[in-house]
Amino acid sequence: MSDYDTSDDWIDWNPNGIPSTDDETDNEDIQSETSDTDSNVMLLNHERHLQRRNALPNIQDSSEIDTLDQNEENVISSGEETDHEEEEENNGEEDLLSIASNGYRSADSQLIGQTALPETTTTSRPLTPVPSTSTKRKQSSPRPNPSPKKTKESSLSQEEDGDCCPICFEHWSNSGKHRLSSLKCGHLFGQSCIERWMKGAKKCPQCNTKARKADIRVLYAKKLTAVDTTELTEATTAFEHEKKLRRNKEMELAKVQMQYQMAMTECNRLKSQLEDLKNMYASSTLPTRVSGKTNTRSRAEKKFSHIKNVLISSTGNCRVMDYHAESLSLAISQPSPHTTFMQGFGLKKFSVCDMKSSHFNILHSKPIRDVRFSPHNSFVLTASQDETLKITNWENNSSVHTYKPQKPVWSCCWDMKDSNLLYGGLSDGSIKCYDMRNTTDVLHTILNPVSRCPIVSLYNVSQTSDSETSKNGLLSQTFKNVTFWQQSTEELEYTPHYLPLQPGNCAGLQYCDNLKQCLVTFRPGQSYTCTTHILCQMEFNNSMITNVIETYNGGQCHKMLTRNSLFSTNSSNNLVCVTDEGKNLVNIYEAQSKGSLIQSLSCSGPALDILPMKINEKQLLATLTDKELKVYEQK
Repeated sequence: MSDYDTSDDWIDWNPNGIPSTDDETDNEDIQSETSDTDSNVMLLNHERHLQRRNALPNIQDSSEIDTLDQNEENVISSGEETDHEEEEENNGEEDLLSIASNGYRSADSQLIGQTALPETTTTSRPLTPVPSTSTKRKQSSPRPNPSPKKTKESSLSQEEDGDCCPICFEHWSNSGKHRLSSLKCGHLFGQSCIERWMKGAKKCPQCNTKARKADIRVLYAKKLTAVDTTELTEATTAFEHEKKLRRNKEMELAKVQMQYQMAMTECNRLKSQLEDLKNMYASSTLPTRVSGKTNTRSRAEKKFSHIKNVLISSTGNCRVMDYHAESLSLAISQPSPHTTFMQGFGLKKFSVCDMKSSHFNILHSKPIRDVRFSPHNSFVLTASQDETLKITNWENNSSVHTYKPQKPVWSCCWDMKDSNLLYGGLSDGSIKCYDMRNTTDVLHTILNPVSRCPIVSLYNVSQTSDSETSKNGLLSQTFKNVTFWQQSTEELEYTPHYLPLQPGNCAGLQYCDNLKQCLVTFRPGQSYTCTTHILCQMEFNNSMITNVIETYNGGQCHKMLTRNSLFSTNSSNNLVCVTDEGKNLVNIYEAQSKGSLIQSLSCSGPALDILPMKINEKQLLATLTDKELKVYEQK
């Protein structure tokens, strides 16, 4: 047999490189031969190449043998390239390689059998079977690296997983609300996402480890890939800032437009009021001629005639009022007309020019006991039983400030010289002094050592310029007496001086600063058999001196706290207006010794407040009951 034996028992190799013969001896020889080194394989290939050249003398060109050698090398190299594929693919490639090797050797044996070898041919040694490339790779070379393509894909997937938040699957950033953060377990999240997660669940979204919001830590990693949103964050912040500025400017524009509309409305109202005043003044200055001569009435014959009757509140509970000369309007206290929508008590503005009420402004939760306009500006001061003392701007109906004496306030007044000082008479007989420049603390408190009754009436007495000995102070009235609190010039100390009047149940006090006179009202009782009104002249020297000018007697019934009036008219007459509660009348007397009754005005009920008003040359008188307002004019 030739050296190139083609028997199946010798060259039939399975894909694993192990012979398929059942002879155990041959198996041992083949296994020992597979352990040859790479140098033996190369030598064997070289000898086979020389034998082919010597055995095939009829072939003129060696290109056929070179082609066969090249085919073998290609098959071997193709087997080496498949080493980097998966194990399943390697098995298939090895099957193809073994088939190619069997076919090649069969072709060699046929060529050698057809051509006789010369006798001079060098004796060749038996060929050793060449092990498969897969067996040599498994025995001599380490396991190759995985495919570069799949390695790249796996690395990209890992990078994508490391770039996004596992909660919202959005890229985290190195600034802003979605910056990179972690829990103590080590898992990474966007800061805003994990904070929102911790509000509902107290555990890690990845591993369910218990966690708290305090466990969130912001990471400052340089090598960790994160989307740089610094410019976006800055742009967003700038946008929000500009948006806020734009919104503020729009609000300011709307406010200015509203103020402009209110100013135009007020301007038109003032123009209309000015025209009415001009017409009223023109009609009042026209002389009345009888038979070509001016008919002048004597001042004593001038009386008040009714000109207007206005319903203020259908439910009642009207109590006090005051007159603002600059706006020619009355401030009348009343309950809220719409108790379903808003409850409380406030002031209704009533214009004296057109005799119409304009609007209502709610101020307190309980009834208003006193209302006073400031002599310096358009502020109005209200005292209420809800333990508040409130300052309101009468022009725009805006609240200026509210003081809380923590006691029901029965009366109030402004300082005649200092526009910042105001006073409030409390239910325990004390007087609180406030300064508008100090919105929290009380400036001074005056305690009444004699009486703990409420301060029903309170007036500020200013110093006269023609008397060096006159003093400033406060004139207060309780249910038991009337007291003048003389103020010290150096400190805020007040010395009490009690009016030397017969003790009785005091029901009211009115003071006229121009006349320096006061009118004190007493209820019927042990000291007085009927309602008594005492007119006094006050002199402020080192001590207060009170001279009784006249005493006016009223009816037998006086249950309510009414406010009478003391004023001087355009005709230089001083008048006293008092209420007769039993007859529902307002009696007008001359404010002088032996003053006689001038006139009695009828009302629908007891007049709770009487207020004089002046418009140009006209003298008006307003009376207020619990429901309606009546206006009279002196003619």
